[in-house]
Amino acid sequence: MSGGGSLIPTTFVERPDRLPPLAGDRIVILDVAFASRDGFVRATEPFLREAGDRIALWLDHHDHPQWPAMKGDPRFVLVPRRDARACPQLITSALVQRIGPVDGIIAHADFDGCMAAAKYLRGGHDPYSGSDEDARFADAPGKGFSCTARGLGYLNAVEWLRHRGDSAALMAFLSELLEVLVNGVETPDFATKCAALGSELAEHRKALAPHLGRAARPHSEILFLRCDGLSGPDKKFVLRELEERARVAVVFEGGYTTAATFDDERLDLAAMAGMDGGAGYAWKQEPPEAILASLSAALNHLPR
Repeated sequence: MSGGGSLIPTTFVERPDRLPPLAGDRIVILDVAFASRDGFVRATEPFLREAGDRIALWLDHHDHPQWPAMKGDPRFVLVPRRDARACPQLITSALVQRIGPVDGIIAHADFDGCMAAAKYLRGGHDPYSGSDEDARFADAPGKGFSCTARGLGYLNAVEWLRHRGDSAALMAFLSELLEVLVNGVETPDFATKCAALGSELAEHRKALAPHLGRAARPHSEILFLRCDGLSGPDKKFVLRELEERARVAVVFEGGYTTAATFDDERLDLAAMAGMDGGAGYAWKQEPPEAILASLSAALNHLPR
């Protein structure tokens, strides 16, 4: 597709348990998970009930135990993460045509969500060559995906704004990025802004190196780090770095134990240790000792 698409009103959301009121009769929801555990009853279920047939499409890849309840409803395109490492790959011109006219989009406030919204607004066509792979690189680190220089610039800018915790700035940037992606026109000012944000992120991550050096190995296939004061994005970055050196990475911070693995085809961290989350990324509000023991025992029983 050589031209741009239509900028239907798009709202970005940071949390699945804080969805906005619907504005319009037909809404598309992209890369937004069903809230976990009691959050589903408290937030997702009432949203589904209130929205009713105004949901034209809910497309997601965050596995959830309530997915079977949506089976047979063509509005819900729910694909396991193992089969769809990012959401844009699920958006095709045939899907957009099947859904028909819509009044608005709700998308996850991250790189993958923004790319999904852009592709949908372009009628199922990539905003640039390699954009689907860039989204997979962003949403499934360690799985062997690559990223274009252009995509990496956008991704780093988004990651830094998420780290800063300035929701207003993040939403403004995502809206600006969405317009760039949909219309295919990147101004020099926008390129300069992306480069500056990426440089700030790189400088910040240099300061995390000493933390990584303190990681312990309680099991031959686990690296564990006890570290207070990490932001959510920093924690994910640290986990990714540790995963490069061990099969499972575990971080204890702020009362939460979080585990991550690139090997989610063979491991299910949530099932192993009874945590919230999914196969490749799970967490629990408790000290790490019991979780580390559970993970170690499970790893000992896996085939070598």
